[in-house]
Amino acid sequence: MKKSFLNIPFFITLVFSCLISCTSDQTQTTSAILYLQNEDTYILELPAGEIQNIASGVVPESWSPSGLWILLKSEGQIHILNKDSSIMKSTFFMQGLACPQLEEAVWLNDNIVLLRASAGAESCLYAYSVPEEQIFHEEEDFEGFDLLPSPDGRVWIQRTLNGLVLRNLEGDQTALDGLQLSYLPGLSFDLAF
Repeated sequence: MKKSFLNIPFFITLVFSCLISCTSDQTQTTSAILYLQNEDTYILELPAGEIQNIASGVVPESWSPSGLWILLKSEGQIHILNKDSSIMKSTFFMQGLACPQLEEAVWLNDNIVLLRASAGAESCLYAYSVPEEQIFHEEEDFEGFDLLPSPDGRVWIQRTLNGLVLRNLEGDQTALDGLQLSYLPGLSFDLAF
């Protein structure tokens, strides 16, 4: 009995030292902002405040979900490069597609970028494979816009003239009946998973 009583202070000390070491060993993750100023694209590292010019003449679109890849676009093309801009993963040209005018580009997940493009009044949806550097899915007469991917990278919500639809690349569609929104010019639209 006396022996176990003497081990209590040792046990308490061990627990507290573990808690202190666990909290002090956590590394602070850095965040970064991708932005356009004049015609140059920059990355602002937080909280350090370091700024890096990574490209010129392109528009920054978004980070991949992992934060490894950056999506940039220019007239009729997309560019994918890594965060420190030392590796250009891919440049894809929209020429030759049924809808060559790029309207919207969003990451479905780290391997797939959804591209909404147009040709006059016609609209198309393309799925671009980052590893294979090619289009692997194509839909002409596409009726969606304002594409919003889910965090798991399998489905997305798209706005249509008749309301909101949940979609995936297998072709499944579900109308979100509780969220019927008619399109009006200048309509403010916010939605998040």
